[in-house]
Amino acid sequence: MRNYTDRLIALALTLVATLTVSCGGGGGAGSPTANEPAAPANLAYAENPAVYPMGSPASNAPTTSGGAVDAYAIDPALPQGFSFDTQTGRITGTPEVMAPEQSYTVTANNALGAVSVELSLKVTDRLPVVSYPTTTFALTGGVAMTPVSPVSTGGAVTAYTINPQLPSGLTLNSVTGEVSGAATQVAASWTYTVTASNEGGWDTATFDLEVVAPALSVSLQPEPTTVSSGSAATFVAGAAGSGALTYQWLCDGATIGGATAPTYSIPAATAADDGCRYQLRVSDVFGSVATSDPAELCVVGGAFAGAQSLSAPRGRHTATLLPSGDVLVAGGQDTLVAGFQQSALTVAASSLEGASTGDLVQARSEHVAVRLADGRVLFTGDHAGGAAPAELYEPTLGTFRPTAGAQVAVRRQHTATLLPDGRVLLAGGDDAGALASAELFDPVTETFAATGSMSTPRSAHTATLLNNGLVLITGGADGGASAELFDPVSETFSATGAMATARQHHFAALLGDGKVLVGGGDDGVAVVRSVEVYDPAIGTFATTSPLLTGRARAAAQRLGNGRVVVAGGVDDAGLALASTEVYDPVMGAWFASGALAAPRARLAPVLLGDGSWYVSGGEGDASMLSSTEVFDPEIPAPATFRSTGAMTGRSQFGLSLLPDGRALVAGGTTIGVAAMASAEIYDPATGAWTATGDLNQIRMDGVQVLLPNGKVLAAGGQETLFLPTATAELYDVATGEWTATSSMSTARSSTEGVVMSDGRVLVCGGLESVAVTAASEVFDPVTETWSNTGALSVPRRSHQVIALDNGKVLIIGGLSAGSGMLASCELYDPQTGTFSATGAMIEPRADAMAARLRDGRVLVCGGGSLFTVLSSAEIYDPQTETWTVVGSMTDARRGAAITQMPDGDVLVASGYGSWLLPVPTAEVFDFETETFIPAGALDAACEDAKAVLLPSTGRALVVGDIENGTSALFR
Repeated sequence: MRNYTDRLIALALTLVATLTVSCGGGGGAGSPTANEPAAPANLAYAENPAVYPMGSPASNAPTTSGGAVDAYAIDPALPQGFSFDTQTGRITGTPEVMAPEQSYTVTANNALGAVSVELSLKVTDRLPVVSYPTTTFALTGGVAMTPVSPVSTGGAVTAYTINPQLPSGLTLNSVTGEVSGAATQVAASWTYTVTASNEGGWDTATFDLEVVAPALSVSLQPEPTTVSSGSAATFVAGAAGSGALTYQWLCDGATIGGATAPTYSIPAATAADDGCRYQLRVSDVFGSVATSDPAELCVVGGAFAGAQSLSAPRGRHTATLLPSGDVLVAGGQDTLVAGFQQSALTVAASSLEGASTGDLVQARSEHVAVRLADGRVLFTGDHAGGAAPAELYEPTLGTFRPTAGAQVAVRRQHTATLLPDGRVLLAGGDDAGALASAELFDPVTETFAATGSMSTPRSAHTATLLNNGLVLITGGADGGASAELFDPVSETFSATGAMATARQHHFAALLGDGKVLVGGGDDGVAVVRSVEVYDPAIGTFATTSPLLTGRARAAAQRLGNGRVVVAGGVDDAGLALASTEVYDPVMGAWFASGALAAPRARLAPVLLGDGSWYVSGGEGDASMLSSTEVFDPEIPAPATFRSTGAMTGRSQFGLSLLPDGRALVAGGTTIGVAAMASAEIYDPATGAWTATGDLNQIRMDGVQVLLPNGKVLAAGGQETLFLPTATAELYDVATGEWTATSSMSTARSSTEGVVMSDGRVLVCGGLESVAVTAASEVFDPVTETWSNTGALSVPRRSHQVIALDNGKVLIIGGLSAGSGMLASCELYDPQTGTFSATGAMIEPRADAMAARLRDGRVLVCGGGSLFTVLSSAEIYDPQTETWTVVGSMTDARRGAAITQMPDGDVLVASGYGSWLLPVPTAEVFDFETETFIPAGALDAACEDAKAVLLPSTGRALVVGDIENGTSALFR
C-alpha cells in the first residue's frame, strides 16, 4: 500500500462528511437559507498541505459553504503535470518533476463575493519500489551470512525498518536495507516485513528466515586409560562447534563437580575408580549437546600378602581348586634335586591353613593335575618317567587311588586339558625326548585311549581350551614357534597360524573375548619378553606389548576383571623373579603390580572363589620354598549400580554370556501376550547394546543356554499366551545369525534348561499350553538332536534347575499341576537318564532364585505366587542331600536376577513383590556369613530380571523391564 492510496481514502471521507452537512435540516442561526443568495465561504482542501510523489496520480478537491461558486482560480501556476479545474477547483494529474514546498492561493467567487485559501503543495521523489533477491534465508547459527541488499526501482529510500525484530546477531541497515551478521540464537522459520520509505510514502518486501543450530560434534574422543593404582589418569577430548562451548565431564553418567574443561585429570586413581566410564558432554549457546563415547578407566592395583606357610618346603607340585573351595596341594619335592613327595594336603579357603589328607599312590614331581567335571582330580606324569600310573583323588573321601586303566604312554612336562565332554586330553611331553603322541582319559571308565598325534613333538608347551571347544597347542621344546589345534569330535590335530617367536616354558591365558594371550618363556637360547595374541576366528597370532620383564617358568592367570596377572619365573640368568605385572587387554599393555614377597619360579597358583590368587611354595634360587602368598587384584566389592546403555524393553527373554565376553538377549515380550523375535548384544567394551540377527521363531518364556561349542541354544517357550512351541534354533556368534535345529518332542514353556558336565542340555517339565508336564529330554550339541529321557517324578513348572559339581542336576520346587507350590526336589543322573528324589526344601517355593555357590552347595531364596512372596532362603548340600535355613533376604521377591560375583558372594536384584509390584532394590548374599546385605537399588525396577557375570569386567549385568529396557552394571 502506498501514500497515494491513503490520500484517495481521506478525500472520499471528506466528501461524505461535506454531503452529510449540506444535506442536513434547516441549519443554525445566521446561516443563509436555500433561497437566500450568499458569497462562497469556508473554502478548504482535503489535503493541505499536500505532498505528492512524482509519477503518482493526484486528486485534491475543495469544499465550501455559503453560496454556490461560479469559478475557481489559483496562483501561481501548479508544477508540471498538474491540472486545475476552474469550475470545480479540483487539482488532478500526475506530477512529472519534483517541486519544493510552495504556497498556492486558491480563490472561489460568485457575484456576491469571494473566499480564498492558502494551499501548501510539494512534489517529492517517486515512491519506493523494493524487493530482495531471495525470499528465503536458511541460516546456521554462529555462521556469518552473506550480506543481502534490497533492489530498489522507485524513488530513493530514506529509511528502512523491519518487523518483527531479527534474531540476535542479525541486523538490518536502516540506510541501505542490507541484512547481515551471524545469528547467536536458533529461530524457527518466520516471515519478516521490511518497510522502505521516503517523503512520498513507503513500500514493503517480505522474506522467510530460519536459523538452525550449527553442527556440534566431539572431534576428539577420550581414550580408554589404564594406570597403576595411585597414579594420575588424564582424559582429553575435543569438540567442533560454533560460538562459546561449555564442557562437563561425566563419570558413569553423573556430572563431576568442577570438571568443566576439555581435559580432566585424576591425581591419584584408586581401585574405587576402576571401571568408571568417563565422557565429555559439550553444549553450545544454541542449545545443542554432544556427548563423547565413554572411555573406561582401568586401575591396576593388586598386591601379594603373606599367608599361612606350608609345613615344609615344596616345589614342582600341583595345586588344584576343589569343589568345596579348598585347595589340594600334592606331590613335588622339598629340595632342588631330591626329596620327592608323596604327601598331599588340603588348604582351607577360609583360613588358608593346610591339613593333611591321604597320600598319593606314589611320589610325584613335575606332574600334572586336572579337576574333572564330577569334582575328582586326575594326576598324570612324573619327573622320573617310567611306568608312572595315573591316579584319582576322591574329595569326598580324601583319598587317592590308581585309575582303572594305565596311561598309553609315559610322559612328563606334558599338558592335561579338560574337554567339554568331560574327557581329558594328554598331549606331548617328554620321555627321553619330546613326544608327538596324545591320549584321552574317559572319567566314566577311568581308561586311557590313544588319539591322533600332534604334527610336531613337543614338551614344556601349553594347551588352552578355546571357547569353540578346540584345544590350542603352542610352542614347547622341539615345537619352536608352531601351533596346532585339537578337535575333540574328530580326535585329530591340525596346523594353525605360527607364532612370531619360538618359545618353551611360556604361559598362555584365555582372555575374556575368547582370544589367547601367549608370552614369555625362552626360545632355546635366551628368555624372551615378547607376547602374542591368538585369534581363533582367523587362526593367527598378532604381537602385542612385550612384558616389562622377560621371564620363563612364570605363572599366569586371568582375573575376574578380565586382566591377566603374570608373576615370578626366572630371568635370563636363571634367577628367580619376585616381580609381577598385569596385562590389560583393553589397552594391550602391561603394568607393574605388587611384587611377590619371595622370588619364586615354577609356581603352583590357583584362583580362589573370592577372586584372589593363591600361590604356595615354589622354587627359589637355592631351595624350595614353604611360604605362601595371596594376590588380591583389588576388584571393588559389590556396592553400587551403574546405568549402561538401554536395551529394548522386554520380559520373559533369554540371556546368555557369549564366548567373547559379550551378553546376548533374545526373544521375550513387550506386551505380555505375544512374543517377539528381536535379539540384542551388550558389549562391555562400549557399554552399548546393538541389534543382532532375529530369532527364526518368535518366543517368550523359553530356554536359552550357551553350549560348550560356543553357540547359543534357544528352545521352546510360547508364541502367544498358552500357545507353546517345540522349535529350537542355534545362534552363531561368528555370523550373528540364528539357524533352525531339530525341535523338541514336547512343546513347552515355563521351564529351565541346563548344560550338564558332558556338554548336553537337559530340559525338564514345564507348561504344555495349560497342562503341566513331567516329560524331559536332552539336546546333544554334537548331533543337534533331542532324545527323550526319564520323566520327572512330579510334573512341575516355574522350577529351578542347577548343575552340580558331581555331574548330577538338581531340580528345585516349582508349581504342581494344581498350581500349588512344591517343596520337593529331584536329582537327574545323566549316566542313567533317570530322576530320583532328594531332600525336600524346608519351605515350598516357585519362581525362586537359585545359584550354585563356590563350594558346590546351592543357594535358593525367595519365590512365591501372585499373593504370597517369600524372603526366606536355604542352602542345599549335595553331599548330605539336605537343606539348611540361612538368613532371609531383606526384601521378599520372586523372579529376580541372580548371579555369583567374583568374590563368591551372590547378587539378587529386583524382581516382583506381591501383587506383581516391582521391587527396585538389590541385596548380596555374603558367602562367609551366610546372610543378606542391602546393596542399593536400580534406577528402574527390572520386574522380569536376569543377570550374568561379565568376565571381562568382574561386574554383573542386570537386564529386564518390559517398559524401560533397564540395563545396569553392578560392582
